[in-house]
Amino acid sequence: MLKEYLVLILQCIIPSAFFWFRKFCFVLFLSTK
Repeated sequence: MLKEYLVLILQCIIPSAFFWFRKFCFVLFLSTK
């Protein structure tokens, strides 16, 4: 039960975390120019 709940949370968190990470890297890339 708990494991399935954790998997569900991870499936929600990971895409948004990846999106913010890409956005952060893009801003970092722009600031180095």
